[in-house]
Formats: sequence, C-alpha cells, structure tokens
Amino acid sequence: MNSTKVLKSELDKWKEACPIDFNDRFIDIREDIECEIKHYKLKVSEEEIEKVIQAYMEQDLFEHISFILFLISEVQAGNL
Repeated sequence: MNSTKVLKSELDKWKEACPIDFNDRFIDIREDIECEIKHYKLKVSEEEIEKVIQAYMEQDLFEHISFILFLISEVQAGNL
C-alpha cells in the first residue's frame, strides 16, 4: 500500500471521528480535481494531479480574500 492510500485511510478514519461541522466544511481539493478530470474525461497522471494540488495550495491569498469580500457584499445586497 502506498503512502497516499495510507494517508487517505487515516484521514477517512479521522474525519469519521470529527464533528459533523468539520465534515460539512472540509474541502477535499483532490476530490474536486478528480471530479473535474472525470467530468471532462481528461487523461491526467498522478504527478500532474499532485502539481495541480500544489499550485492550488500556493495561490495568492489575496484571491481568497477578494472572493470572500465579494460574497459578503452579495449576501448583504440580498443576491445570495
């Protein structure tokens, strides 16, 4: 069993023991990426997935903050 599968197994066990709130708010980036790969029927290697995950994790925090502020303004304007 490779280390990724072991870590996923441990993460799955850990998530089961966590409060529901965590499970509702947890974002599984790998699952999102794999879903898009499947949806668009892309051929992507494990190494490429890892690079995408790394790039996602390193993206500019400013992008997150700007989007959060946009969502707050939309909620306050009654648009969401």
